[in-house]
Amino acid sequence: MYQAGLARARADWLVGINMTRACTLMNRRHKGVLSVGRVQTPTLRLVVERDREIARFTPRPWWRVDARLHTGDNSFLAQWQPDSAYCDDEGRCIRESAAREATARLQQAGTALVLDVTTRREKTPPPQAFTLSALQQTCSKQWGMGAQEVLDIAQRLYETHKATTYPRTANQHSKIRFKNADAIGFPAGDELAKFFTRFGYICSPSSQPFEPYFLSQMDTLAWRSGVPEMTYPQALTPGLREVGKSGDMWGNIYPRAGAISQTHDYKAAAVIAQRVADLVTRTGQPHIYTPLTASSRAGYWPPSPVIEGDSVNHRWQMLTPKKTASCSVFPDGSATDTYADKLAEDGAYAWTLWRPYKCCPRRGQTFLGSTG
Repeated sequence: MYQAGLARARADWLVGINMTRACTLMNRRHKGVLSVGRVQTPTLRLVVERDREIARFTPRPWWRVDARLHTGDNSFLAQWQPDSAYCDDEGRCIRESAAREATARLQQAGTALVLDVTTRREKTPPPQAFTLSALQQTCSKQWGMGAQEVLDIAQRLYETHKATTYPRTANQHSKIRFKNADAIGFPAGDELAKFFTRFGYICSPSSQPFEPYFLSQMDTLAWRSGVPEMTYPQALTPGLREVGKSGDMWGNIYPRAGAISQTHDYKAAAVIAQRVADLVTRTGQPHIYTPLTASSRAGYWPPSPVIEGDSVNHRWQMLTPKKTASCSVFPDGSATDTYADKLAEDGAYAWTLWRPYKCCPRRGQTFLGSTG
């Protein structure tokens, strides 16, 4: 963003200021300043060329024949396909007699036969981000807003509220991804854990099966806006609380919200999962959630809050879209790894969060101490 702003400033100086002075001095017969601009001059040329095209345009009539066909309770619109000899370069019928003849034949026939039906499934991708011109057109159609009014609002959303990207760019491919996330108590193994706990083989966990410790859709304000954590030092300081390693930065832990600047879907989901783990393993956080914490007691030492990159503190096991038999921390691959085998087509991911609990079986009435 800084480099783009610097490039615009230098282009304004080289093209706008210098060329304005040069053109004004070269054409002294023109009284006043001949303004040349990085944006305004190319835009003016586009307007002039469009005006010339409109002036040269010769209207030419063309015809289309539509038929509303009914079968049972269903109906659909069919369109007559004229012979290419009657069409212009855009496939429109320009011979009125041919269109009227086709209409007469259709009316005389009265019925139609469906010769072939093709069915296919299509995926509709999410809409791209608005460009400024598309946003202005939409706001004008929907609410009658003027172009300058829309620009002023978009500029305030960008500069004051930090809610949108730079409005004057034509790039529709935003790096911002948004994901909802939930933290649910591990659904299996509770009874098994209780059984083995009696014999001192494993420690009793702090989570309860199916317990919703965090549901992002219930935490609407903080999860969607990043308030108030977007103002925290952890969110504003580069290099502080980040998931990644040298040459492969995945994203920031703060603000612990659903939006993340990351083009890779798997990496974005992993950082979101890390944010939720960071949240639920702590108490007193500005979110709507149930803390997944436990207190130490005689012979029982629960883990400390999750810290990104600490494999001693926690590990992740992927469940979907690809179930893995091993556990690791993020990043879980090399800097050149594409993670193609772990990408989910529907954007849905699930991991089990494993954390180390320490305990010792009870052998008496009073706990005396531990050697670690």
